Parts: sequence; C-alpha cells; structure tokens
Amino acid sequence: MYRKPQADYPQFSKKFLPGLLFLSAVIIAAGALDLRVSGLVPLFLTVLSGFAVAVALLTGIEIRRSGSIKWMLLGEALGIVALATGLDPSHVAALGRICENPAIAFADISLILGFMVLPILYLFFASISLYKLYYQKGR
Repeated sequence: MYRKPQADYPQFSKKFLPGLLFLSAVIIAAGALDLRVSGLVPLFLTVLSGFAVAVALLTGIEIRRSGSIKWMLLGEALGIVALATGLDPSHVAALGRICENPAIAFADISLILGFMVLPILYLFFASISLYKLYYQKGR
C-alpha cells in the first residue's frame, strides 16, 4: 500500500529532539556525579537526578523510535520541570558561587546547560514541530 511521504520536520524531530534530551541527560548526570563525589549534595538528590536522567533517556529513545506526539509532549513537560528546577532558589544561589572551586564551577556549567539552555532549545524546537504537525493534519 502506498503511503504519502511525510514532511521533513518529523524526521528532524525524530533525530534532533532526542539528541537534545540525550545531551541534557548526560550533562545532568555528570553534574550530579560531580556534586556527589565532591560531597556537596546528599545521596537522595543524586538518586532523584538519576531518576530524571532515566526518564529523559527513555523519552528520547521513544521519540527517536516512534516520533509519537505523546512522547514529544512528555519531553516538553520535562523541559518545563527542568527550567523550574534550574531556577530554584538553591540553584540560583549556587550560580553565585561559581568561582569557589572546580567542582562547583563544573556543576554550575552543567546546571546552565542541562537545566536551562538545552531545555529551552527543546521547548522551542518541539513547539515548532508540534505546531507544524498540528496544521499538517488539518486540526
């Protein structure tokens, strides 16, 4: 049976959006590990970070595999949660101590990238993809 070829943006979404999620997950994991090894955070925060990383990786895998709108929306929800977490008063206060020692500097860089920059990029590009998909289907 003949299927109409899809537009370029779903392929873009299926490759680029998971990449943003994977990169964010790796950066968050590295920052959490750095903070844990340095003894700057308790174990339960490291476990919560590990859970968030696992959910981000699973979401990225499912977007890559299926390109499902549900998974893209879950990725957007994760992006909003990541931004809210990154703007938490304790994280903002930690940004003020970026030059205290190398462990904090690395953790702050991972905070900026993993909780702010990459989630904003994901939200932007996923919103565009979902908007185009919505109007391609004719509402």
